[in-house]
Amino acid sequence: MNKILLFARLTIRESIRKKVVWVLGGLTVLVLILSAIGLNRLVEIGMAGASEGDIRASTAFILILIMFAYSFVLALSAVFFTVPAIAGEIETGTALAVLTRPVSRAQFLLGKWLGLVVLAAAYVTIASLAEFAIVRLTTGYGPPHPISFIGYMVAETVVILSLALLISTRMAPIAGGVIVLGGFMLAWMGGVAISLGRQFNVDALVTGGTVTRLLIPTDGMWKGAVYSLEPQAVIAMARAQGADGIGNFPFFSLTPPSLAYVAWTVAWVAGILALAIWSFRRREI
Repeated sequence: MNKILLFARLTIRESIRKKVVWVLGGLTVLVLILSAIGLNRLVEIGMAGASEGDIRASTAFILILIMFAYSFVLALSAVFFTVPAIAGEIETGTALAVLTRPVSRAQFLLGKWLGLVVLAAAYVTIASLAEFAIVRLTTGYGPPHPISFIGYMVAETVVILSLALLISTRMAPIAGGVIVLGGFMLAWMGGVAISLGRQFNVDALVTGGTVTRLLIPTDGMWKGAVYSLEPQAVIAMARAQGADGIGNFPFFSLTPPSLAYVAWTVAWVAGILALAIWSFRRREI
């Protein structure tokens, strides 16, 4: 366990030294500033005279769109940092130098994974809380379940990190990155397919989207994050509207992920990590 923590600390230090971390931080600050300006202007112009319920609903929808952009930033960052984690170390010869010591490949890989997860969780927490603070200051609205939102976003990122780490044990960084991002987009399109299938009563779309969500459970976690941002009054209204209401909108979620789906996501991550260890042990370095 000590060796895993050691590699985790080294991974965190190495990531912080890379300029991309500071670029990501700068972009995040820019998004926070722009969102503050936009929300403040929206309150002054678009929400003048609106009821408190309308303001809460409109703000929640805008916040969901902002966080959707953050989810793509997270996906890109996770791929950028994780895909070279093993493949890059092998190409440079670092892995060979490290693994000649009394260190197992499983410890090396799990340390990398843990360090990246800690970085991702820290970024999600800081960026989310900062955005929530800005939204509350400009509009007076606060999401009903901010901690749940952070948990779901971290879970989504962990899924991407784990898949990228598995692919990193077998493929070059560029090819692996394309595959992981393609999988992330496919999972999101699966969620859209479910919404369209329910809206137009097309069972094939619902089935295909459900299978995609099981294969790569990022969109399921994203739907949980969306649910955490929605006011209960809006959810109740959507349920009252029935099949033709906003409940089938891709940026809306009537319910959080079931406990069975959350359990499947945990098992999925554990299985992917086990497969990554198995793959790394059988690769020549």
